[in-house]
Amino acid sequence: MPAVAPEKYSGGDVAILAGEYQKIGGRKVQEDRCVCVPDLNEVAKKHNPQVPVDVRRAFFAVFDGFGGTSSSEWLKDNFHHLLTRHEAFADNPERALQETFGKVDQTLLETMEGQDAKRHNGSPHHVRTGSCGTVCLVVGNVAHIANVGDSSCVLYRRKGSATEPAAEMISTDHKASVQ
Repeated sequence: MPAVAPEKYSGGDVAILAGEYQKIGGRKVQEDRCVCVPDLNEVAKKHNPQVPVDVRRAFFAVFDGFGGTSSSEWLKDNFHHLLTRHEAFADNPERALQETFGKVDQTLLETMEGQDAKRHNGSPHHVRTGSCGTVCLVVGNVAHIANVGDSSCVLYRRKGSATEPAAEMISTDHKASVQ
């Protein structure tokens, strides 16, 4: 997929420059999906009109699909909408993110099972696709990171910061081998 032109959003003290780029590598199909919403308040106003929009909110995510594209595609289209509908979205972003992951997991499974049943005339459900995910919800100048599975989030500090350029892992992978 070609790079998307970066968007600049500066509704807070620190401007956000956001874009996305994907490279498929040696695979035949790109199962991953990205979301880049530099102004999440526009989405929030549609779903949750009482959310104050005087605070900058942005949303970024990578959904690492496997077994096909249907799960990661559904997550790309729905995760941030479900997040903005959460009752704690405006005042407790950590809770909203955590509980949205649980809600999304259940809703996605039901959706995929329903699609599978339609394809197989109601025979037993065999959901064959899935996705890991890493999301970043920016509220003001604070980035709230959440992930499930082995998708990772890395912070990169460029020259001119307090230290020399460095990458720092800021999420924890969830793998069967990690206890």
